[in-house]
Amino acid sequence: MTDGELPVTRPVIRRFEAGEWKQYRALRLEMLEDAPTAYVESLDSAREQTDRQWQERAALMAASGCVSLVAGDAAEPADSPHSASPLPAGGVPAEVKVPAGEDLAAARLRALMRVVPKVPQDPDRPRQAVLLSVYVGPELRGSGLADEMLRRAIAGARDELGAVVLELGVHEANGRAQAFYSRHGFKDTGRREPYPLDPDRSEIIMELPLDAPCALEAPEATEAPAEYS
Repeated sequence: MTDGELPVTRPVIRRFEAGEWKQYRALRLEMLEDAPTAYVESLDSAREQTDRQWQERAALMAASGCVSLVAGDAAEPADSPHSASPLPAGGVPAEVKVPAGEDLAAARLRALMRVVPKVPQDPDRPRQAVLLSVYVGPELRGSGLADEMLRRAIAGARDELGAVVLELGVHEANGRAQAFYSRHGFKDTGRREPYPLDPDRSEIIMELPLDAPCALEAPEATEAPAEYS
């Protein structure tokens, strides 16, 4: 970088903060407009929610007991040791600088991925978690961001939530998402559940055993799918 040039920046993957509720609202509306069949909430319903409801949703996302990852404009320079930091050997992402104050207010979120414990748990199986709200903005698809976020989500499900199985649901018509998850080791369980916004359509239930070696392997960069919730 020469004098007078702005540093090249790229999204930093980090944990979501409750104070980012306005940014989350903007991202959620973008998600629902971009991929309306990929989530179990309609765009109209989301638009009708109050500020207080969005604050409550953000607080739940940032609470302990779940893993909510975001990537956005509040990134550090590309030469920063935190920027696009690799997954450490233990599987838990390194800490990165979280924006605060004016930086937080100005930050745009461009990607989201969440993991939560499955409720209710199947008592006859090892502990299960569910992958939700997978989204990467169009301008970042194919950049490898989705792959890195999924690897970190898998690590969080295993190391933070103590899950042995990671489950997800994908719309039957979303072949791109099915291929993406298959590349990361998810398998079609054969189970089908009605898609909540259109019970005549189905979602395919896929699972990844978190003790499998492929769970943290790094496939080539692919486009990010949109996912449920």
